[in-house]
Amino acid sequence: MNLAKILDSTPEPAIIDSSNFKIDHQYSVSGDYKLLTPLTDFQKELFDQIVSLHYSDILKFYERYMKNENNDIQDQLIIDSLKTLLDNSLLVSNHPYLLIDHFFPKNLTSKDMYKTIAETSGKFGVLHDILNIIEKLYCENVTDNNGTTTNGNKKEKQNVNNNAGNGFTRKEDKDKILLAENFNLVIVSSSGKCMDLIESLLLGHKCNIKRYSGDRVITSNKSKKQADQAQQAYQLTVHLLPSLEVELNKEMYNQELLNNDKRVIDLFIVFDISVSTMDNFISVLLNGNNNNNLPKKPQILRLVPSNTIEHIALYFRKNFNDKRDVAYLKPVTAAIVCMRDSIGVIPSELKSVYSTNLKYLVEWFKHLAPQSLIDNDKMNKNFKKIEESGLFPWPLPDLRPIKSFTPNDVEKSLLTEVKFNFNNNDDNVLQLPNHHIVKKRKWLSYYQLKRINNDYVSNPVKSSNQSLMTGIHRTSKQQNYLDNVLTHKLIQNFNMYLLEFNGINKELETFDYIHDIRIEDIKESKESKYKINKDLNDLKEKLNKIDNDNNLKQEKIENFKNFFKKLETEVEELIIKLNSLNENGNDSNKNLIKYTQNQLKLIKLKEDYELELVKLQNKEQENKYMSQELTNALKSIDEFDKEINKLELENYQLNDKVKNLNQFQEIETEKNSAEFLKNKQFKLNEIKNLENLNEDLLRILEINLQKLSLIPTAQRLKMNGVNTNIITGNRPRQGQPSR
Repeated sequence: MNLAKILDSTPEPAIIDSSNFKIDHQYSVSGDYKLLTPLTDFQKELFDQIVSLHYSDILKFYERYMKNENNDIQDQLIIDSLKTLLDNSLLVSNHPYLLIDHFFPKNLTSKDMYKTIAETSGKFGVLHDILNIIEKLYCENVTDNNGTTTNGNKKEKQNVNNNAGNGFTRKEDKDKILLAENFNLVIVSSSGKCMDLIESLLLGHKCNIKRYSGDRVITSNKSKKQADQAQQAYQLTVHLLPSLEVELNKEMYNQELLNNDKRVIDLFIVFDISVSTMDNFISVLLNGNNNNNLPKKPQILRLVPSNTIEHIALYFRKNFNDKRDVAYLKPVTAAIVCMRDSIGVIPSELKSVYSTNLKYLVEWFKHLAPQSLIDNDKMNKNFKKIEESGLFPWPLPDLRPIKSFTPNDVEKSLLTEVKFNFNNNDDNVLQLPNHHIVKKRKWLSYYQLKRINNDYVSNPVKSSNQSLMTGIHRTSKQQNYLDNVLTHKLIQNFNMYLLEFNGINKELETFDYIHDIRIEDIKESKESKYKINKDLNDLKEKLNKIDNDNNLKQEKIENFKNFFKKLETEVEELIIKLNSLNENGNDSNKNLIKYTQNQLKLIKLKEDYELELVKLQNKEQENKYMSQELTNALKSIDEFDKEINKLELENYQLNDKVKNLNQFQEIETEKNSAEFLKNKQFKLNEIKNLENLNEDLLRILEINLQKLSLIPTAQRLKMNGVNTNIITGNRPRQGQPSR
């Protein structure tokens, strides 16, 4: 019985108005879609704490980037710190348990654990809603009018109220016929704890679980058998694949997915950005439906938390190949820091989609399987929207673009405190067992909100009836106080002026504090200026002294020049007089002239004598050195002679040995053993080395003899007219002429 039709009630309004946003037609049928997910309050607070921990490294990174400083070690440390920031942010956007180990549940198979996991993470909550929709569409058959549902091999009464959470009514359940035999869902995520949490979430749903990396959450063999027997009846099969091929169980992968022609993948869910659909083991599955002669490939659904690292990285990653490149880290880190006050915020036009547990996407999920749910009455109505590509269009818009932020924006954002607006509905939040994780939100009543702000009085839009207001509601044109009456308006104005006064006082205190600092700076600058002026005065005095000394020396030089000029003129005059006397003088004058000439010769001879003495002293030193070298050379000659005699003796002995060896060789020609040849070669090498050494010594001896032949002896010096007494150290006596 259709009560809505009998009562002629108004139709159910649309969940969202699609005219509020634009959907790109090419994106809506691309087969690769992105679904925004919210964040819980705890995730937002954790994210802000992660950014605060890397506060100094973020500022250093942008400071060095602006100054173009190059320091390989320092840059590597900063880049590693930023990489840690990105990794931790990715963990928190997936689930806070992945970052905080002591919050991670010890038993993932306990009752209602899947609810706890879904409530503490926005992404897991969206995955929980998706599984509920798929489970309702493909795993439950309503075939009769009495509400009896056939689920596998069991029959049980279905309550109509159980479907309200998934967006289904009794009218919809009555007319549905399930045509799809099986639904295969592939979830690709990072292995380890993240996959453990996903498996724990799946344990709360009616589905078969196939895990291709690591160990199952269910450890005991008995529970495994019971779980396998229970899962055989489910029509939904979930395949958990790791993001890296190295961690893949290839034997199970080949058996269950790759070589199974009956297996058809209906939907791919990419859990985080660590997954690349270009990897070989994933791309093979994406193209596997073509091998089964199916008209379309499995569609990809990416879960992306709003305004988080995943949202930002997906937007900027297409322009960069290297994730550790500075050009990539700069915009990504800036967006993470500046947008941390809006992380996990769903756009207002899409909030109703998530508040109704993704009921808006039910129509899209109906057309995923090759044989989908259709209505008995209107079989072809739903297929009018299917495009020529064979894909039902995705009903939500693409991700919003990310704004580019500057280093100044980053610095300003780090200096401001983030205040989250917790505007979720408390009725929809379950009371969780982990009270230390989810922060309780305090709500103020309307009176508590308005009693201090007085929005209804201070806002001119809301205070239209000014004439009716009295007492506390007096306007600025009227008198704000009454005689001997203390009104709420006076208290409020007094409070406002007092706050303003306190703010001005704090500002003045800061000015006073800065004034004292400035005075100290001025004192230091004056002292430094005084020292600089003192140093300048000292330098000026030194320069003046140097200038005075230079002037005195210049005067002396000028005086000496004048004196020499006078002497030159006097000498010229004397020469002229002497010449005139030679022409006209007598014998006495001639004697005087000879005397003066002899005196001049004596002066010149004295100068020559002094020069010769210096030369003789140098010669004496050279002779001493050469005599020492001569004695050393004679000693070395004697030593060389001794060595030559030794070598000749050794050479003679070696020649005898060679003769003996030759004789022995002639006798023992037939004995050509390896040891004999080796000894022979060794002896020949010794002989050759000694001959080479002998030649080198002879060559050195010839060189030394040539050097000795160049040393002047006493006989050669006599033949060349050199006084031998100088060489021997005997000086000529007084009165005895030198030879």
